[in-house]
Amino acid sequence: MQPSTPRTLRWTVAMALAFATLAGTATVAEASGRLDIREWLNRPGVKMVAVEFYATWCKPCMEAVPRWKALHEKYKDDGFRLIVINTLDPGGGCVQVPWNPDHRICDDDGFIASSFGVGGNLPAAFLWSWQGKLLVKKGHIDVIEQQVAKVLAKNPRV
Repeated sequence: MQPSTPRTLRWTVAMALAFATLAGTATVAEASGRLDIREWLNRPGVKMVAVEFYATWCKPCMEAVPRWKALHEKYKDDGFRLIVINTLDPGGGCVQVPWNPDHRICDDDGFIASSFGVGGNLPAAFLWSWQGKLLVKKGHIDVIEQQVAKVLAKNPRV
């Protein structure tokens, strides 16, 4: 058995992520560990998890930042969690967003974005309910805002 290279490991994770996304769940790897959507959804008090892909070169992504920040602040006490993934930024290094989402992932080479079917088509967001149902796939902030308000209003987690 040959030793795994970082590129081989990323490819393996990307393939697993693509399979999980098609099944309605996702696992995302990063240098410092894993992000498991089901694990996030199973945390006490969590009702919804959004994953937002962005890049600093993406004008609509940067224009949406204040709306993401406001959405997160408005609903975080109601169980809404936000994970942001910085992808495909020139020169790498992943620029920090100007607020504190629940989790931030650096996807310099775009493997995670590709495995979600995003590629360079940004912005793109995904939203899961606490039951594990994928509610939004490759949506924009306006769709996420509507779904979060709708689901939290009529489908409380007990």
